[in-house]
Amino acid sequence: MDGYTNSFDILIRMLVYSIAFVASFGLFCMVPSKQIKGLKFIEKWGKNSLWIYMFHRPITLVFAKIYPGPSNLYVPVCIVLALIITIIFSSEKLNTFLNKYLDKIVNYLDNIRLNKKAIS
Repeated sequence: MDGYTNSFDILIRMLVYSIAFVASFGLFCMVPSKQIKGLKFIEKWGKNSLWIYMFHRPITLVFAKIYPGPSNLYVPVCIVLALIITIIFSSEKLNTFLNKYLDKIVNYLDNIRLNKKAIS
């Protein structure tokens, strides 16, 4: 990444960071402090959002190759695809399965790190 060429670029970047901070703080303030009845499925989606976050991009890239270009059905298809991805990757069974493998990978990488520390 190149450095800033003038002070206006720095001001723009500071403005972007400020807007992002205010938006994040605003979103945090909107989160309820107590459980809302009838919205259990949203809590489940939020609890299991790691896998949704990790796998949505490859799926959307494949979708973009299969369905290139906007049309009248593009937005509805995207919304349906987003809901399907969210429902599938927020399921408890899939999360339990994927978490087992994530734990194994993390433990393996941690062992490598510890072995490197012991050698040096």
